[in-house]
Amino acid sequence: MRVIIVNDRSFVDPALDADGRLVRGPDGLVRGAVDRHGLTTALTASGASAMFVSSVRTPGQAQLTARGGTEVDTGAARLRVRLVHTDPVAYRRHYDVAANRLLWLLHHGCWPRPDVNGTDLDAYRDGYRLVNRNLAEAVTEELRHGGGPAHVVWQDYQLYLAPAMTRAALPPALSDKVVLQHFVHIPFPAPPSWRVLPAEVVRELLSGLLGNDLIAFQIPRYARNFIDCCREFLGVDTDFAAGVVRLPQGRAVKVVAHPIPATPTHLRAAENTGAVRAHRAALRRAAGGRRMVFRTERVDPVKAFPSALRAFDALLRRPGMAGTALFVAQLIPVRMTIPDFVETLRESERLAAEVNSRHPDRPVLLTVEDSFERAVAGYLDYDVLDVVPRADGMNLVALEGPVVNRRDGVLLLSRAAGAHEILGPYAVGIDPASVDEHTDALHQALTMPAAERAERAHRLRERAVTGDPVEWLRAQLDDAAAWHSAGAHGAGLSA
Repeated sequence: MRVIIVNDRSFVDPALDADGRLVRGPDGLVRGAVDRHGLTTALTASGASAMFVSSVRTPGQAQLTARGGTEVDTGAARLRVRLVHTDPVAYRRHYDVAANRLLWLLHHGCWPRPDVNGTDLDAYRDGYRLVNRNLAEAVTEELRHGGGPAHVVWQDYQLYLAPAMTRAALPPALSDKVVLQHFVHIPFPAPPSWRVLPAEVVRELLSGLLGNDLIAFQIPRYARNFIDCCREFLGVDTDFAAGVVRLPQGRAVKVVAHPIPATPTHLRAAENTGAVRAHRAALRRAAGGRRMVFRTERVDPVKAFPSALRAFDALLRRPGMAGTALFVAQLIPVRMTIPDFVETLRESERLAAEVNSRHPDRPVLLTVEDSFERAVAGYLDYDVLDVVPRADGMNLVALEGPVVNRRDGVLLLSRAAGAHEILGPYAVGIDPASVDEHTDALHQALTMPAAERAERAHRLRERAVTGDPVEWLRAQLDDAAAWHSAGAHGAGLSA
């Protein structure tokens, strides 16, 4: 059965020559690069049988819009991709305002106002809807062209409307052969968070997701929140115990949890490279015998890095703690066209400079770059891994770090991260809203006895390596296929 994986941002960017043309190898295949983050590994590990459909975001990607997709050799794998063009102004409204500000902050409990304004709603109506429509039309074209059985796997909050659009466009004979499913990587909030939006927008978003046969979330709590929202805003019949939403037209949608696993293979492959060894040596020189607190994440108001700096600053004011630790932070600059994200970076840089100005050993080492090798070096040598977002669907840093760390490092973990449900007993849990609690946790981690550090690290490693990225995707495909094939969409199936 064909698999089509749809996400807004493509994992693949083709190589271009000096004239802006696609670079092809002797075999005629387009050459390109694929990013090396854990999510990419999880979604591409199943092999080249899948087609990846995404939005055009770069000039090179604009040359990969052919029906049927274009095979791109990334060196690590050959991936078939089809990119979909949207008017650039409309796409920026989708990306900068509707998806990655409004919906992103809302899902993480960080929306700053009690309502939304006309600019937000215009971006949703003129940008978000259009991107979803364009991707749905491309997927529908691929399904019609292929004709046979197919799985469509939608990814995340940027594409909530597209499943229902695709289902509505498919003829009944083809619809019976197509399984639509969705994975939501971020937290799905309970009904009160959604009330900042107009009711008709909430209903449209939920109904769009219900175009799927199956919807998967990171943890059961998010799945329950989605079912609760369907009951409250749509008034449909729901079954929490079975994980089912029943629609008036007789179709039922399965709602499940499939926590994304760590994907340590790409980390282990990089451990002994020259670049990682160089970064490790540089970090050891910078630490100069001090314990290393490590943090790596995107620049993002949700990640709450300024709060972490305030906690570290308070730690250094405690008796005997000044000069004992170096806070190494790597912030990856993304979404720098969104004011909230730009302001978060400015605040982070300002606070880091203030802390350094108060201490002669300059205890904060902040870099703003996307360096995979530097992140791996930090993973290997941290004494404390600081993962304290305001909320997070899972957080792969919390899973990946303990797998490869060589120093019995302690994990500080937000209780609002999905990973806490997996790693919580052996991490030091923190309320992300409390700077005082964060400070106490840093002190506990840096003064923890060696035996306790070793035991916690061992248990974290055991839990973090549970699962396999190929099996994670395959389990979702199997669940959705079983639900779809059970006659009246799920008769007799249980949660």
